[in-house]
Amino acid sequence: MDTALLAVLVAALAVIVNAFISLILHFRRASFEENLAEKKFGYDMQLAERKLILDQQATSLKRAQELASDLLADFYQIQRMMPAIRSAMSFGDQGKSRPRQEGEEDSIAQLRDGYYVIIERLDKNRELIARVLSKQFSAMALFGVGASEPFEKLNSLISKLTTAVHMLIMTAKELPSTRSQEWQATIWAGYGEDTLQPELDAIVASMDAICRPILSAKQPVP
Repeated sequence: MDTALLAVLVAALAVIVNAFISLILHFRRASFEENLAEKKFGYDMQLAERKLILDQQATSLKRAQELASDLLADFYQIQRMMPAIRSAMSFGDQGKSRPRQEGEEDSIAQLRDGYYVIIERLDKNRELIARVLSKQFSAMALFGVGASEPFEKLNSLISKLTTAVHMLIMTAKELPSTRSQEWQATIWAGYGEDTLQPELDAIVASMDAICRPILSAKQPVP
């Protein structure tokens, strides 16, 4: 075989080897880029999912904080207004909206009107009380079922107050008794041993204990 033919064969072989090597490198590069793209896609998906979770957590925390702020302000407002509702002092025609009973003596009517003042004052604040109590299930959904307790106790306290008023009106003609003294202590601030205001203070404190950590919570960090 002459030198010229050998040179051609060597050159052809070199071309074939280079082409084969290039083909292998091409497939390896394509595989590497495909793996890289898959990893990038997976990372982007994880990032998007984490962002979605953080956005949901931030939205949930914002809602919880807004509700906690509103509830705490309302509970404190009820706590502050209760001494005025239970004040023994009345002015003008307070209590006169009470439905009269047939044949009612003036002295008994005046006594019953004095008790009924509490009902009138509660009615003036009925919108606030109803607004607070209507948020019970929202609080349970955002804060947990234990958040229902302050609402239940507040509702019970209001019922206890109105029941005491109605019992005093019903028994106004009777002689004072231990029960009537207990009812008097319930409706009037500063009468005897006042148990209603400390009970309300404890209710507000329990709501504060629920809301305060929520209000001080930080937004989740991305």
